This record gives sequence, structure tokens and C-alpha cells, in this order.
Amino acid sequence: RLYTDPPSQDDSFDNDSAIGSDDGGSDTTSLTSSVLHYKYENGRTYHAFRDGQYIMPNDDKEQDRLDLVHHVWRLILRGELYRAPISKTVQRVLDIGTGTGIWAMDFADEFRSATVIANDLSPIQPTWVPPNLQFEIDDAEGEWLYTQPFDFIHIRNMGASIADWPKLVTRSLENLQPGGWIEIQEHAIEMHSEDGVVPQNTREWLDEMEGAARTFGKDMNVAKMIGGFLKDAGFDDVRVDKYKVGDLEDISTQADWRRFH
Repeated sequence: RLYTDPPSQDDSFDNDSAIGSDDGGSDTTSLTSSVLHYKYENGRTYHAFRDGQYIMPNDDKEQDRLDLVHHVWRLILRGELYRAPISKTVQRVLDIGTGTGIWAMDFADEFRSATVIANDLSPIQPTWVPPNLQFEIDDAEGEWLYTQPFDFIHIRNMGASIADWPKLVTRSLENLQPGGWIEIQEHAIEMHSEDGVVPQNTREWLDEMEGAARTFGKDMNVAKMIGGFLKDAGFDDVRVDKYKVGDLEDISTQADWRRFH
């Protein structure tokens, strides 16, 4: 289900997915036209592959938002891409729900000896990418067809996107090398204040948003449950780091700005 070439205008595949080897060998790959026929609704476009599995659009406006969120994460992590104590010689990396692919591209640039595979429901990633990076159009909750385990699995901002988190975490464990790491980064869908007062309408908005996600079988505020999912799946050395996201200007001042060049 990999694609490495620009989509062909005269695709005639029957399968509604991208096609190829699981490890990015010499197979020539492309996309079916149906994957590119995005759903248009209320002035926004949405993914066509596994229609309805993800609630957010995939148009330029949304891609700008995703790239901004990536920048916010790097500010929070003081310029880093991850917190897991992975080896500098990491070989195989999987990025689940890659979005625009910006995290995967930054990681592939930093770890040139690693093979990085990144998947998403939308083919919105750039064509020109580091040679050690390959994008897939795939559903992380579908069957995994990888034939080799990974050293590092990265998942970020997938709240309201996954119906069965315990299954996804267990499957990740099954596809990790012994001693491998998984890192899941999530925003807590909560608001707090220094004096403990949060406006009633804000609390109601958050409750309604979480309720809306549950109507289609997916929890939005999963950050507080991730640690438990990992422990229940059998992961050892589970670490939960919490970061206060407040004044991003202050975060930016403390971050190493050179990392963003």
C-alpha cells in the first residue's frame, strides 16, 4: 500500500488503496483515482479512502493547521521531535497518521540511515521527500501487512481518529523489535486556569465536542488513558510526561531557535 511516485492521471486499478510492497522495495507504486476523488462538503474537502473514518478536512487550510500544530509540538519539546530514548542508529520507524508528513520528513532528515514509513488516509504529503522516507495510504486500524518489525513507532494527535486504542497499541507492540519504543503524543482536550475557574460555556463546549466524537465511536480526550493502554498491552517502562501549554511566546523563548532552521 505504499506510494512513492506522483499519482498517475490514468490509473485503472480496481482496489481502493495504494498498492506496493510493505518495505519500499523496487516496486513502482501509484494511487487509484478513487483515492484522489475527495469528498466535498460545506466548502471543505475530506479523504475518500475509508470515507468517514476521520472527521477533519484535508484541504490546504487544514494542512496549514497541521503544520502549525507540528511547530507547536516542537516548541513544547524544546525543538525535539520525540522524547523516547531511541538509538541514534535506529533502523526502522513507523509514523501512524502522518498528516502532511512533516514530522516524518524532519525525522528522516535527522536519521539518514533509518527507513521511515508514514501512513495516512489522505494522500496530501509532498512528492519530493528524503530518500529514506516512504508514504502509505492506509488505515492504521486495518490489517497490518508489514513483514519486518520496527525500532520506533510514533503516533501523534490521533484523538477522535481511533475506535479501538487497545487494539492499536497491542498491534504496535507486536510489530516492535525487542527493546523498541512507541511514543504517543496527544493533546488533553481540557482547559484549566491558574485560579481553577473555567467558564461554564467553555466546559459545555468541550463536553459537547467529546459527546459528538463518541456518537461515531471514537473518544477525543484520550491523552489521560494512553498510559493505561500501554501498560495493559504489556509494554514495560511506560513513562507519561505532561506539559503545560500556556504562553507559547514563553515556550519559544526557551526553545533552541536554531533547531527550526
